[in-house]
Amino acid sequence: MNDKRKKAENTILKLINDLDPSGANAEVWKIRFSSMSDKDFDTWMKKMYSNPEHTHISVDLDQSSNRTDTMIDLNHIEKVAKQWNVKLREYVAFPHLNPDDPEHPVVTSTPVPILVIYVRKMQQFLQHKNFSAGTTEHSNPITGQVTGDSKAASIGDMQTAALVTTNQKESLKEMLTIRADNMPGKMRMLSQIEKYGKVRYNDCFVNVNDSQSLETTRAFVQAACLKSRVLKPKNTNI
Repeated sequence: MNDKRKKAENTILKLINDLDPSGANAEVWKIRFSSMSDKDFDTWMKKMYSNPEHTHISVDLDQSSNRTDTMIDLNHIEKVAKQWNVKLREYVAFPHLNPDDPEHPVVTSTPVPILVIYVRKMQQFLQHKNFSAGTTEHSNPITGQVTGDSKAASIGDMQTAALVTTNQKESLKEMLTIRADNMPGKMRMLSQIEKYGKVRYNDCFVNVNDSQSLETTRAFVQAACLKSRVLKPKNTNI
């Protein structure tokens, strides 16, 4: 390994360790670098310099963990950015908001966060595929999920994974219980809304064993003559 590559690797690993004090990501990148020849490393660096959108340094963070050394918040990011002299906020100009005089665009009054995000184009728009349900009468007795005219939207694996990775545990509790197939909890939720016009999750006394999907899974497993640990002990509230 030549001196220039060694210096570049050390700089990159220091940045990664500053972002992720646990050291887990640094170990991953050490393994990646060890598999590169000097020529491969040089090519990778040139690609990152010329096209950072496709070749860049990334770190994987587990924000659902309760470990304090893996939790990365905005204060930590701002601290690392200041240390590495990286601007996180800038004034943003909007030339399209002043089409008659694009040389004098509308500019934000204060600096705003600047970051790269990946956005998937939505298939549903206000003018297209817009739908809302006015009743919850129609449901699938096997899954407990609303169907037909009672179904307006759903949360799938990708949405659930997104909520998990951003540590939105309370939203998950609501979406996967009283807003899904936990019928006793849902009935208590609707009753609270009808009486008081509002409801709190804790007032619904949600028991995980009341979820229809779990009961259906347990029935399928037992029908196959297998032992089931799907259901938790009685009165397990979440």
